[in-house]
Amino acid sequence: MVGSYRLPKPMKKAGSDVWRYRVRVPADILERVRGAKISLEVGGVTKAVRVQKEVGCSLGTRDPDEAARRNRHVDNQVKRYWDAVRDGPQRLSNKKCYALAGEVFADWVEVLDEDPGSPEMWQHVLTVNAAVKAPSPYESLTVGSPSETALAKRRALLKRLEERFGGFADVALRRRGLLIDAESRGRLLDAVAAAMDHAAGVNLRKAEGDYAEDGSADRYPTFEEGRPKATGPTLLEVVEKEWGDRASGRTKKPMPDSTLRKYTRVAREFSEFRESGSVGTITAMEADTWVRDMVDEGHLSNNTIAQRLANLKVIVGWARDHSLGNEFVPLVQSLQAVKPPQKNDDVPEGERTFKLDEARRVLRAARGETKPERRWLPWLCAYSGARISEVAQLETDDFRTTEGVDFYILRTGGGRTLKSVGTQRRVPLHSDLIAEGLLEFVAEQRRAGGGRMFPRRSQGNVCEWIRKGVGITREELQPNHGWRHLF
Repeated sequence: MVGSYRLPKPMKKAGSDVWRYRVRVPADILERVRGAKISLEVGGVTKAVRVQKEVGCSLGTRDPDEAARRNRHVDNQVKRYWDAVRDGPQRLSNKKCYALAGEVFADWVEVLDEDPGSPEMWQHVLTVNAAVKAPSPYESLTVGSPSETALAKRRALLKRLEERFGGFADVALRRRGLLIDAESRGRLLDAVAAAMDHAAGVNLRKAEGDYAEDGSADRYPTFEEGRPKATGPTLLEVVEKEWGDRASGRTKKPMPDSTLRKYTRVAREFSEFRESGSVGTITAMEADTWVRDMVDEGHLSNNTIAQRLANLKVIVGWARDHSLGNEFVPLVQSLQAVKPPQKNDDVPEGERTFKLDEARRVLRAARGETKPERRWLPWLCAYSGARISEVAQLETDDFRTTEGVDFYILRTGGGRTLKSVGTQRRVPLHSDLIAEGLLEFVAEQRRAGGGRMFPRRSQGNVCEWIRKGVGITREELQPNHGWRHLF
C-alpha cells in the first residue's frame, strides 16, 4: 500500500559514534525470513547479515551525509529482498547463472591477486573439484530405466556440488537479494563449479609467476539488476524531448531556461534516489518513499517538497504524452495516490509581507549598495508590485519614453518569461525612482553595451542580502515576494 513504508533513519548505538542501519521486518514475511542471511553492500564492502525481527548493520562511517547515502543504498537492497520473498522463488536464466558465477570468479581472482598462495595448493583444489564432479563407482549400480538412471546420477552430482560449491552460490544470491527455484539452483551450481575451476587455474598461473592478461573474465556476462528491466526512456530523456519539442516549429514557444533547470533537477535527484532513471520501472512506493525521505531530512520546506513531487508527476505525464498515450498510463494514475506533505498555510498573508519599518530599512540600505540587483531591484519591486523574477530580466531597451512619460516594459522573448502568457505590460516610472537615479543607471548600462541589466541569480542574491546584510530574519517574511504583498 502506498505510504506504508518509511525510509528508516540512520542511528547510533549508545557509546558509539558510528552510524547504523536498522529496519523492522514486515509482518507479512517475518516467519519466512527469520534466521535467513542476506548480503548487503555497504561502502564497497559486502556484509552477511542475519534476519531476525529486525535487519541491522553498521554503515561504517561517522560522517552524517555519507551515512545518509549508505543508509538509502542499503535500504534499497533490503526492500528488493522483501520483494523477492513476496514474489517467491524465481527462475534464473542461463545467462544470469553465468553472470553470478562470473562474480564468484572475480571474487576469488581479485582478492588473491597480490598473494595467490602456492601452486601446490591450487593444484590440490583442481584435483578435489574434479573428484567432486566425477561419478562414484556406486552410481553405475543404479537400477531402472535410462531416464531414471540419468535422473539419479544428476541428483547425486547436485548433492556433491551443493556440498562443495553451495556456499559460494549462496553468497552470490544473497548479494543480489535473489530467491531461485530448484531448477535454477542446479544450473547455478554447474556454473559456479566451472567458475571455481576457472579461478583456480588463473590463480595457479599467478602462483607460478604468470600474470599475463588473458581476458578470461570477459567470458562472463554482466548481471542485470533484480529490478524490472528498464523500459522506455529515462526521466532526463523525457525532459530533453519535451524541451526539444517546444523549441521546434515556426510558431515555437521554447521552454524557459529556469523551467528546464527545475525539471532536470527533479529528474536527476529522483533517479539518483531510486538508483535508476528508467520511467518504465518507477513505482508509486518509490515516489512516496522519496517524499518521506525529503521530509525526514528536514532540509526543504513542505511547500518545496510538494512542488518537486508535482514536477515528477508532470515529467511522467510528458512520457505518457510522448508515447501518444500508449504507455505509462497506469503509472500516471498510480502516482496520483502519492500525496505531498501538508503545506504550511497557517501563516497569514500579512505576516509574509514587509512591514513598513522593514521596507524602509531595505530601501535605505539599498542606497549604499553598488551591486545592481541590490541597489535597484528592491526599489523596482516596491514601486510596481511586480514579481522580482520579472524585473530582474529587464534589459536597457525595455526602458522608453513616450510623450514625456518614462516607463519600462515587462515582456517575454529573448529568454524572458512571465508567469502568465500574454501579460506583457508597460509600467510608468514613479517620480521617486527617477529621483533615486534609475534613469542614470539605465544610461550607464547602455553606454556599457546595453542588454540585460541584472545577473541571472538576482533573486537568490537579493534574498540572501536582505537576510544577512540588512538583517531582517523574520521567518514568516518572504524577502522577495513580500514587496508584492505590500503593494
